[in-house]
Amino acid sequence: MRWPLVGRDAALDHAAAQLEAGTGIAILGPAGVGKSRLLHELCDGAERSGAAVVSVVASGTTSTIPFAPFVELLPGGPTPDRLAMLGAARMTLDARRRSGGL
Repeated sequence: MRWPLVGRDAALDHAAAQLEAGTGIAILGPAGVGKSRLLHELCDGAERSGAAVVSVVASGTTSTIPFAPFVELLPGGPTPDRLAMLGAARMTLDARRRSGGL
């Protein structure tokens, strides 16, 4: 069971409106203020609305690798060069955005 989200309606509504408009959001703040909880509520609402939700994780270990958190979203198989890889990443992200998944 998850406790109800209290006092974050304005932030949740604002973030949901930004995503519905096709723009991105950043959830920032110090540790322990509820960023992860806000994100989970936002994702749950998007899924209930029929949007595809994909989670990625960034880490300090992969911070020097461009687009490392998005590797799992890319089609499999070898990529001949960096421009092709970036093109594939953009096409994949654009397709997900158009379908309401980003």
